[in-house]
Amino acid sequence: MNFPFPRPYGIIILTAILSGYIIFSRRLKSASTNVSSVQKETLFIITLVCGLLGARLYHLLTDYHLYLDNWQEAFYIWHGGLGILGGLAGGGMSVWLYASRQKISIKLLLDAAAPAFLWGQAFGRLANITNGELLPFAYYDAGANFLLFLSLLVIERKFHLKTGTGKTFGGFALLYGLGRLVTEQMRSPRLIILSLGLIKLSFTELACLILAGTGLYHLRRQKPKPYLEPH
Repeated sequence: MNFPFPRPYGIIILTAILSGYIIFSRRLKSASTNVSSVQKETLFIITLVCGLLGARLYHLLTDYHLYLDNWQEAFYIWHGGLGILGGLAGGGMSVWLYASRQKISIKLLLDAAAPAFLWGQAFGRLANITNGELLPFAYYDAGANFLLFLSLLVIERKFHLKTGTGKTFGGFALLYGLGRLVTEQMRSPRLIILSLGLIKLSFTELACLILAGTGLYHLRRQKPKPYLEPH
């Protein structure tokens, strides 16, 4: 077993995580919240661990056939193989649990984290490219996530969405869910759970639909209004 660093994959993933955390931290600070530095750092560590575990488990679930003849490889996470939707589930659950215990607004944390996640995901796809994984899907997904990152910031500014209302997260969930549903068509179907003639629904596509539905629910609860300059 080779030590994971200084493999390019690990370095890029680490850089993506740290740069995402910086964006998240600055967004919380700009929202003038009372979340302490200790709370942010604790949340970062917990979310990182749970997110990585969720991402790896999701990959093992959807690509289990890759490890049937070499099960030890399942533990070599630095060789590649992270399912981002699993990371969202694991990380999101840890955020919810920590926010509940610390009495911090979950909407505040999700709104602050949404653009940070998109940036980290776009940057992190470079790790797949250096590993020769998921080509050409990784190129398309990296570009799509970067465009979503910019789009979310533009929407946030246009409608003057305040961090903590849940609307930024709603926009993220809707756009990312639908966007990933589109880019997923560029990959070979994996773990089909529903097949009706020509229509085939994979586990990943179902997760995308659920995420998009969650985003739509958050947005429809209170429609944001464009900001009007006073006369």
